Amino acid sequence: MGNKWDPVVIYRLLEHGPLRFSDLKKSTSGISSKSLSKSLKTLEENHLIERTVVSERPHHVMYRLTDHGEAIEPVIRAMEDWGDEYLCSMIKETKHGQEPTERDP
Repeated sequence: MGNKWDPVVIYRLLEHGPLRFSDLKKSTSGISSKSLSKSLKTLEENHLIERTVVSERPHHVMYRLTDHGEAIEPVIRAMEDWGDEYLCSMIKETKHGQEPTERDP
């Protein structure tokens, strides 16, 4: 997972199951078609997702997680939990009139 969108794409496929390119794009706020294509290609090359051509006309392709991709779920969930905790602490600090504190990595 080399770019910032890879975990997001995996998360979307974990949440929704197999999706078409257009559905992935709609459910991933802020991602460009180029970035999504790059992420999908990288994830496929790394055997984390599988690309299946469902029909040629109209062109219909589905993306789904492989077993290796599904094995990343605990890592993705841990990142989600950390993000939720971090966001909540930032909101609490802001509500109490404090500047959010700098956190060490």
